[in-house]
Amino acid sequence: MSLFLFPQRRSIQCTFHNVLPDLIPIISSSIGIKKQLVCKQKDNQLSYSCSLSNANEIRSNLADCFSQYPQIWFSIDTPSYSKISSTKSDRIIDNLYFGCLLSTDKFLIHKTLFKQTDQWTIKILTKQTLFIENKSLAIRLLFPLKYLHKEILIIDGEDFSEMIFSYSLFTIEIENKRVYGNHRLVKCLNKCSSFLISLSPKSSVNEFINELQMDHYLKIFYTTITIQHRIYQWSNEILNDYPSEHSRYAVSLLHSLGYVFDDRYLHNPNLQNFMINLAQKNDRHFYQVALKAYYELKKCYWIDLFAIFENSPSKTTFDDQINYVSVVQLTPTRSLLMPKEKCKGHRALRHSLFGGVNDFCLVYLKPDPPNIYFNIDQQLIDYFEELFQTGLDFNGNHYHLFGSSNSQIKEHSFWFLKAFSLDEIDRKRELLGEFHRINNLGTYVARLGLWFSKTDPTNVNDCSYVFLFQHKIDLFSRFN
Repeated sequence: MSLFLFPQRRSIQCTFHNVLPDLIPIISSSIGIKKQLVCKQKDNQLSYSCSLSNANEIRSNLADCFSQYPQIWFSIDTPSYSKISSTKSDRIIDNLYFGCLLSTDKFLIHKTLFKQTDQWTIKILTKQTLFIENKSLAIRLLFPLKYLHKEILIIDGEDFSEMIFSYSLFTIEIENKRVYGNHRLVKCLNKCSSFLISLSPKSSVNEFINELQMDHYLKIFYTTITIQHRIYQWSNEILNDYPSEHSRYAVSLLHSLGYVFDDRYLHNPNLQNFMINLAQKNDRHFYQVALKAYYELKKCYWIDLFAIFENSPSKTTFDDQINYVSVVQLTPTRSLLMPKEKCKGHRALRHSLFGGVNDFCLVYLKPDPPNIYFNIDQQLIDYFEELFQTGLDFNGNHYHLFGSSNSQIKEHSFWFLKAFSLDEIDRKRELLGEFHRINNLGTYVARLGLWFSKTDPTNVNDCSYVFLFQHKIDLFSRFN
C-alpha cells in the first residue's frame, strides 16, 4: 500500500527509527518518499520532511505497511502551532498491564495482582506526576514524570491506542497510606519496568498524546511492536551454571534489575551460552562486562544485551590486593544489589575464622527520592526492622546483620555476614569476644563495633608478635 505525499505550505520532520540499511528502500517505496525529500540516513534512522496531514496518514496506516517490521518506530516532530486544548481530566483506562520491553520489537506482559475487570483512570497531576487510580480498590499508583523514560510507545488500533510507559521509580498508596517494600504489590511491580494502558476513543488518545508531548516534552513513537505474555520463570538454580563467586555476583547484580534482565536472559539461549562460556574462561572479565551491561540496561530498557557481551574487549581492572565487597542498598521501596565497592577492610573481615571478603556484605540504608526519611511512619520502621531480623538473600546466599562501628551507624551503613539463622550469627559474634557477658545494649554495640572500624592490615600474626616482643625483652635483660 502506498501513501503519497502532497506538498503543503508548512512541513515537519518525520523519522523512522531502528531502520537497517536494507529496509530503507522498502520504507521509501511503501510511503512514496522521493530521494530529494530524505534528510538523513544514519544511526539506523530515516528522516524526511512532509506535511502534518501526510505524517498523520502514515501513522494511521503504519500497521498495514510495516506490521512485519515491529522493530520500526515512527516519530513526528509536531510543531508548537499544532497544539490543541486538552481537558486534562481523568481518562478511563480500558486495560492496564505491567511488564517489560524485551527489545525494540516486543513487549512482555507479566502477571500481577490486578484483575482485568478492575477499572482504572489516568491523569497528570500539577505536581508533574502521572496518576493512575482505582477508586473501588482505593489504590493509587504515582509515577513522577522525571522518573519516566522520555520515550512513549503508541500502538494504534481501529478506535483505540495502546501506550507503553517505562519507569524507574513509583509509589503506591492504598487507602490514602503509602505502602513500602515489604508489601506484595510493591514487590511485584518493582520487578517490572514498564506498563501498558489501552485508551479509547481516538479523540481522547490524541488529546492525551498532545498533553504528554507539548506540556511535558515526552517523545512519542508510533510502532507495531509485538505484545506477548511472559513464558519463562527465573530460578536461583540458574546461578549453578556459574562457577565462581565473581560470576554469580555478576548474574545476581543483573537479576536485581528485575524483568528487564530476566526476560532477555530466559528468552535468549544464545545469550545464556555466551555468558556461561565467558564466565568459565575469565570470571573477572565477565564481571566487568556484566557491570557495563548493568549500567546500560538502567539507561535503556530495550538495549541489545547480547551485543554488549559479544563486543566487549577482554580487559579487567581488578586488583587482587584490594578488597571488593558486596553491596546492598535498602530503600523504603526496594532492596538493590549494587556493584562491588573497594573496601579498606577491618579486623572482623580479616579474621581467620571467617571466609574473607566474600562472606561479608555492606548494607546501606538510603532514602527514596525526594529524600523520604527512614522514620516517616511506623509502617516504614516495621519494614526496615523486618529486613534486619530476617536477613537478606542474594547470590544464592543468606546474610544476617553482624555489626557496625559507631561512625558507620551514623552513616546508616551496616555489615552483614553469611549465616542461615540469627543463632548462627550470634555464635559467630562470640568468636570475636565474650559479648554475652555484656548486659547493656549500648555497650554491646560499641564493643562489637570496634571490630568494624576501618584499619590497615599489619600482616603480623598476634601470636608471632607476642613471641617477638618476649624475645626482645629476654635480649634486653641479658645485656643489663
